[in-house]
Amino acid sequence: MATVEGRISTYDLHFDHGRGKTPAQPDWRTKFIHLRFEGSAPQLTLFILSFVPDRQAASTGEVIKLSDGTFRASARIPADEFSQYYDMLRKEKPVSVRLQYDAEPAAGQSAPITSFSVFTGPEPVGEGEQDTSA
Repeated sequence: MATVEGRISTYDLHFDHGRGKTPAQPDWRTKFIHLRFEGSAPQLTLFILSFVPDRQAASTGEVIKLSDGTFRASARIPADEFSQYYDMLRKEKPVSVRLQYDAEPAAGQSAPITSFSVFTGPEPVGEGEQDTSA
């Protein structure tokens, strides 16, 4: 099993809206979070989380190896989980991602992700919520 891991340095939010291509197709809305990473080897440069309204369309996604040896990945996550991911990115530091897949793809090829984790670094016990009223 192959693994690529990276610490998130920045993220972007995207709220995309579109019109159905035919009258029978509904208009659509999609939320994305683009995660970008600090340098590491092997280097994960971008992980796109696409939040889909239909839980059946959710997927652990795929990882692609680029010609320079770096990796990009994407996954589809149920839309009702968006706030959990967004809250973690807003409130925690550091936050990292670990992707696992069966075999490392050749450059320009992709492989299905078998599992992924988004996790924080060590936290002090009893840290509690910060008081922002001051």
